[in-house]
Amino acid sequence: MSRSGLDTAFNISILYLVPNNLIGLGQIDSLDIFDVNGEFNDRGLYSIPYFGAVGDIKRSRRVAYIDTKIEIMHPLIFLSLNKLRAFYSDIIYGKKYAVWNPEIKDFDPADVLTKNAGTGFSFFLKYWKQIDFKRNKSASRNERITFIENNKEKAMTSKVLVIPAGIRDLEVGEDGRPVSDEINDIYRKLLGASNTISEAGVKHNPELFDNTRLRLQLIFQELFEYIVSLTSGKKKLLAGKWLSRRIQNGTRNVITSFIHKTTKLGEKGIPNVNNTLVGLLQFLVAIGQSSKYLIKTGPISHAFVSPDLPARLINKDSLESEEVYIEPEVYDLWMSNEGLDKLYSRFTNKHIRHKPIEISNHYPALIYKGPDATFKIFYDIRDLPEGFNKKYVSPITLTELLYLSVYDKVDEYPAFMTRYPIAGEGSIYPSISSVKTTIESEKRYPLNENWQKDPELTIAFEFPIVGGEFYDTLSPHTTRLAGLTADHDGDQGY
Repeated sequence: MSRSGLDTAFNISILYLVPNNLIGLGQIDSLDIFDVNGEFNDRGLYSIPYFGAVGDIKRSRRVAYIDTKIEIMHPLIFLSLNKLRAFYSDIIYGKKYAVWNPEIKDFDPADVLTKNAGTGFSFFLKYWKQIDFKRNKSASRNERITFIENNKEKAMTSKVLVIPAGIRDLEVGEDGRPVSDEINDIYRKLLGASNTISEAGVKHNPELFDNTRLRLQLIFQELFEYIVSLTSGKKKLLAGKWLSRRIQNGTRNVITSFIHKTTKLGEKGIPNVNNTLVGLLQFLVAIGQSSKYLIKTGPISHAFVSPDLPARLINKDSLESEEVYIEPEVYDLWMSNEGLDKLYSRFTNKHIRHKPIEISNHYPALIYKGPDATFKIFYDIRDLPEGFNKKYVSPITLTELLYLSVYDKVDEYPAFMTRYPIAGEGSIYPSISSVKTTIESEKRYPLNENWQKDPELTIAFEFPIVGGEFYDTLSPHTTRLAGLTADHDGDQGY
């Protein structure tokens, strides 16, 4: 569809619903949202049997249909006909009378006294497939004619598809009342109008239902135009939830300036032209299952031996390790992929990132951050060697734990930097992620099992500063901006 929307003819074919297309689809015929038990009505717009349970991915994929009981036109055909000749619209609306002229194969104006004159939707449908549309030098007119002629046999339908419930589900508003997307109101109007139609009456005298058929047609037009607005307007509901292309392990974000500074050219740990700065959460999501494996086998693994055994946690008062029986859901939060998905979701709340982790009113680990820029994770204050001051010991924060679970493996996960939307050859290029935690961070050296600096251990170049502002964006190297056509005005990338 062109950007000009509904005023343009299309080089497309329309969806034609034959009975075989409807096999397995549920028919919605109830205006009730809930049944007597307070559950979604099985034959309503939010039906669980038709669309799937709330939260199930099927609910965002399955469609249903409404039977209008009388045939109406596909919205594009109806719109194109009205663009070709306004007189067609006058006939359909019952505003003017017409007679069929078999010589020119088109309608002639008439009045109520003219022999064989008629008006209304049924009268128009009796002859419309015989119309010989006249072409001229207008390219748009000729395209509309071609579109209509190619789809004449598919133009009429009595079945209207209902988009998946998962992308228009009820939500609870601030006042506690259910709130639904506007499209549901349109579907309800369509249902209400169709429920007044008798299929037996349509077969014997369709002219009696001209007003209702016209109302159904106008509601169908409203539905079509609304769905088009969702793909191109401000809401872009369908573009974001249904029609968008998803990138596996992609993290979309606004492109910002490359902020790393160095006082020494070629200094180790400083990002270069091959690096892209990304936030900690973005990196965790980007490497998918790998990040979850690194967390489950990282510092937190010391606390959880088995779901059937007590956890090894640290008493908040004595800072000494002790066995603590925990609930299964606590274990799952840290040691299952589903639980870590929830943890990532919680990490979007910046207020908890700098807070010490608490598990069943205990700490999972302690961290020593020495004045000599060293650090070490440990699990009992009694393990702190002599000569190391306790004032540099603190319970580990969520940001520290997540960063130290993956920091030494970052270089093992190359990525593709992709501008969104694509803008040229330089819009996609291979890169190495450089994880940034807080905007102002520090370089710290890990201590080995003997609490000594070890050159074999990876330096934490982006050790987070507690209380510091977080980096939650995406920064390609400055030399990449021209190829990305990015100028920091809201451009986005993966």
